[in-house]
Amino acid sequence: MRILVTGGAGFIGSNFINYILNNTNHEVHSLDWYTYAADFSRLDGWTGDQELTQSFVDIRDKDTTLREMSAIEPDCVVHFAACSHVDRSILDPRDFFEVNVMGTFNLLEAFKKVSYRGKKKGGRFLLVSTDEVFGSIAEGKFTELSNYDPRSPYAASKAAADHMVRSYFHTYGMDIVVTNCTNNYGPNQDEEKFIPKAICSFLRGQILPVYGQGLNVRNWLHVQDHCRGVLDALFLGRKGETYCFGSEMELSNNNVVARIISGIEFLREADKLPFDVGPKDLFPLIAYVKDRPGHDFRYALDCNKAMRMFSWRPNVSFENGLRETILHYSEKLSGG
Repeated sequence: MRILVTGGAGFIGSNFINYILNNTNHEVHSLDWYTYAADFSRLDGWTGDQELTQSFVDIRDKDTTLREMSAIEPDCVVHFAACSHVDRSILDPRDFFEVNVMGTFNLLEAFKKVSYRGKKKGGRFLLVSTDEVFGSIAEGKFTELSNYDPRSPYAASKAAADHMVRSYFHTYGMDIVVTNCTNNYGPNQDEEKFIPKAICSFLRGQILPVYGQGLNVRNWLHVQDHCRGVLDALFLGRKGETYCFGSEMELSNNNVVARIISGIEFLREADKLPFDVGPKDLFPLIAYVKDRPGHDFRYALDCNKAMRMFSWRPNVSFENGLRETILHYSEKLSGG
């Protein structure tokens, strides 16, 4: 199959492409644009390889998007491309609605025209979404049937994209699947995200700002486990349905920071860090700051449907994944 991956130079998109190329025989085409989240070096290992082709398209441009879709003629689309940083969406929400909503619309229209024209039976359009569309939950877990209650411009833009994709299933009969995932982490993530920001701050001996009292709770999923789930949903998911991917690793921001500090100390004591990092006591580097507007207190996803349908389970323990991630950034900061 020829799989079009949008946002292929992003953190999750590039991991997904590498996972496909390392574990399947499918042909992959990466489509991305020169945004703050795109790092094309993430795909350097496959440059020139016949299994991967790339194009540089701003999905806000409907004409260029349609021309590129027509040239590629993919069998299916996996849509990762999105503005995804909540703080940025609060400061300037316009890009989030233009990319996440109108960009998704342009892709849907292009795919409908290319893949559903004439006698073609059409292909699958999979949208990768987030748990943030559901808002905050005090206890229990969100499921695929939970009501939407987005609290930030980012979450609202993703919620709109989710609804739009589902409308193409009901109105046009398009084969769509939506996935919602919890917070991802792993090597090579953008430093503005919480875990890499904390790691790099500590490794540099710099202050780490933490919102509120650090009590907000998140569900953490290693990016490789997420990529396996998306691939399962792409090939095994039922048309028109939604699948949630998360983990049982539910931690407050304070707990995440404490585990990062423990991981750094473990690697320092094992002499696995490539340079001497920060002070011996890293806790004084934490600074609690004013909470951000509309900050959801807790997210949690029920993944039983994916576990039942795909026999999917998270494989990477948070301890091992976090140490791997810390080592990655320590090597990066040391120039290794």
